[in-house]
Amino acid sequence: MPLIESLPDPDLVPEPDAEHRDRIGARRLGLVVATTTLIGYLLAATLLALAAGTARGADVALPTLLAAAVPGWLAAHQVPLLILGAPLSVLPFLPTVALGLLIAAITAAFLRRYELSGARDAVQVIGVVGFAHAVLGAVLAALLGGVVDASVPGAFLRCGVIAAAASAAGACRYGELLAALRRLAGPTVSAGLRGGLLAWACLLGAGALVAVIALCLSAPRVGDLLGRADSAGDAFGMLLLSLLYLPNAMVAGWSFAAGPGIGVGELAVRFYGTSPGPVPELPLLVALPPGDAAWWWSAVVLLPVAAGAFVGVRCGRGLDGAHRPAAVVLAALVAATGVLVVAAATGGSAGGGGFDPISLHPVLSAVVTFGWVLVPALPAVWLFPVEPAALAAERDEEVPPEPEAADEIADAAAEDSEVAEDSDDVDAVEGPDGQGDPGELEEVDLEADEFDVDEAEWADLVLRAQQADAAEPVVSWSGDLYADEEPLPAHEQDDHEAEEEPGAPSSDVEPGSAPRGDDR
Repeated sequence: MPLIESLPDPDLVPEPDAEHRDRIGARRLGLVVATTTLIGYLLAATLLALAAGTARGADVALPTLLAAAVPGWLAAHQVPLLILGAPLSVLPFLPTVALGLLIAAITAAFLRRYELSGARDAVQVIGVVGFAHAVLGAVLAALLGGVVDASVPGAFLRCGVIAAAASAAGACRYGELLAALRRLAGPTVSAGLRGGLLAWACLLGAGALVAVIALCLSAPRVGDLLGRADSAGDAFGMLLLSLLYLPNAMVAGWSFAAGPGIGVGELAVRFYGTSPGPVPELPLLVALPPGDAAWWWSAVVLLPVAAGAFVGVRCGRGLDGAHRPAAVVLAALVAATGVLVVAAATGGSAGGGGFDPISLHPVLSAVVTFGWVLVPALPAVWLFPVEPAALAAERDEEVPPEPEAADEIADAAAEDSEVAEDSDDVDAVEGPDGQGDPGELEEVDLEADEFDVDEAEWADLVLRAQQADAAEPVVSWSGDLYADEEPLPAHEQDDHEAEEEPGAPSSDVEPGSAPRGDDR
């Protein structure tokens, strides 16, 4: 093989993303879109069949059930409906959460199945899934009419946003999308976004705790309500409806603990007082107190304080003192924005009657949430700093070394041990005076992959090799073999080498004695 080889034609080198672009075709994107929409439709049909099958005297044919699943699919995307002219915008969140988890799981499985780990591939899948759901929602809303109706622009927007958000959550679980977003946002913004998600988890946990305590305290009234049901199927239907609205109750519990409270028609419930009003006969809403505020209700204020302090302790990790307040402010802003959106979606009209409207006061709840998160978090981020050693240990535990990196470390350690053994062997060959057989020189493979140089360096190397072959070898007895002798000055060494013939022994060697190192 020649030393100098021509470089490959750049036009013939395949692009890195060409294989991915070939594999993520329209057929596979259509498959993931069809799967996500079909799963949502089957989920809505299953819930309707379960509710209709347990109701007393309900005899629903299969075509009617499949047709009724279309508005159910829109309701799972939080699209407000008009039923016989009555608006229904207070929709259950549990089907929305289940649908989002299914879309996220399908997206992650699709990316993993076809090994699409790039951020560009993930964004393409998210865009296609969101746009397809938006278009399908608008088409279904346009086809509705008569008994159930829906707004076409609202269906387009809500179906697209929910599907895209769920698909993005699934893409962040697999691939490089989350890492790319972190690099793009920077450490401060990333810490603030993580703090906002943590604040969301804390406020939902606080709301769930309030809802569970209220349900436990109102257990006798819930039992009386279920006992007055006409049949077991009706009681099961009420329990199923309460279960579907359980995430709504968690958001309402946070609004109660934060201060704005809950409004159901004339009834207003806050931890510092209530306004009387009728209570809907639903097991989940029976937990609303019809009377005055209890003495222990003010203790729920400790929940927002604890949530804000916990966010402050966790949000400052990995940041210096100058960037911690900015991350805390961003976390509080993210939490307040989420409360604004969800509280607005939770409230609305419940079909008219004496229980309209249902309101969680979204604007006031967002402002209060911002304060509850920010005020306790700012002192906590300074009072409980993270030690550098503990932070480094946590980072090492959370980010395990890659398998390839571990193999490279092991190979480097093995090479170091081999170099140490070779140096021990050289020391063993040399004599006590440091002189000995230097051994055979290892032949260097100029065509090996290690010599990754350009063409100019190869040409210079070949020229040097040709000059070395043309010149006669000159044997020098100075250097390492005569380490115990003083080297001659430069001008004397040049005169000395000029007097000697090529191949003759050095004049420093005594007559009749063999030069040292003749075992070479």
